[in-house]
Amino acid sequence: MLSRPKIPVFQPSMPAFDDYVQRLKCVWESKMVSNFATNCQEMEQLAINYLGVKHVIGVASGDLGLMAVISSLDIPEGSEAIVPSFTFNSTANVLMWNKLRPVFADIDKKNLCIDPASVAKLITRKTKLIVATHVFGNPCNIAELERMANNYRLKLVFDAAHGYGSEYRGVKVGNFGEAEVFSFSGTKLVTSAEGGLIATNNDELAQRIRYTRNYGFLEDYNSKFLGLNGKISELNAAMGCLTLPEIDIEVAKRNKWAEKYREGLKGIGDIGFQVVNKNNKSTYKDFCIMTSRRDELYNFLDQEGIMTKKYFYPIHKMDYYKKKSFKLSVTELVGDQSLCLPIFGTITKEQIQRVIDSIKVFFER
Repeated sequence: MLSRPKIPVFQPSMPAFDDYVQRLKCVWESKMVSNFATNCQEMEQLAINYLGVKHVIGVASGDLGLMAVISSLDIPEGSEAIVPSFTFNSTANVLMWNKLRPVFADIDKKNLCIDPASVAKLITRKTKLIVATHVFGNPCNIAELERMANNYRLKLVFDAAHGYGSEYRGVKVGNFGEAEVFSFSGTKLVTSAEGGLIATNNDELAQRIRYTRNYGFLEDYNSKFLGLNGKISELNAAMGCLTLPEIDIEVAKRNKWAEKYREGLKGIGDIGFQVVNKNNKSTYKDFCIMTSRRDELYNFLDQEGIMTKKYFYPIHKMDYYKKKSFKLSVTELVGDQSLCLPIFGTITKEQIQRVIDSIKVFFER
């Protein structure tokens, strides 16, 4: 008996090959492969129009976007920055690169994003920044975080790596905090293979970020600020120009598949789901379930040819960061129980049903 094909945990939604080749041909003929040329400018404008923000700045990756934003805020070295531990480690790494001290906050047990109540307990005289992640594309409690940042005169930045296409109370993610940073790596709903965008409504900050992503200078070779090479190549931006217009279609697909998972797995074992507020919209970059039998289920599904991932691994438990102890009960529980199921634009209803049926078999054994 032939084994069934494996179901990957994700696959990128690729643009039409001929369309991409045509763009590459134009890049080739122009001899402009970088330096904010036609495709970079078009990608930025597509995002400005979609998000309704004043400024969008293309960068080589989401990591470099966060680096550039935080560097441009001129926060004193050694200051504390409150950040979730249940996020990709980039969110904390960029703080270390900027010589800031990460202070890890717990997450809300329902939406899995940073818990404002935990943040409030961690604020000290040294606190200068909050970096919050829209986990799996599910918006944070933005209003409460903005209120707290205003009251304590803190900078607020959002890691929106998963959030292009998300909405908070009817407003596109990208319009909040000092800035929000999107990633378009190969695991995202729309992709430029590698790349990112910074969105902000702050004129002064936007101009400073443009300096930062370009070695610290703009029209001449006189560095006015500390900078780095954060430029997105035209080869990557060309793909982004083709995929960004598809975002609403991709979000709609993910929401449909997420609802099918919820319906199919409701009441099965001890499975729990991430909660999305009814006034918000998640991209469902990942569809996460929680179960106390996570590791067993992971192994069972692997044997069934169904790829999943244990995601996220809490940062404060990683070797590099566990020098200082943090008590994060919800983060540690979710970190031990979270399992992301296959979800991507080209997944079929038959594949979704196969995942559901396999999970039911596991819990009924």
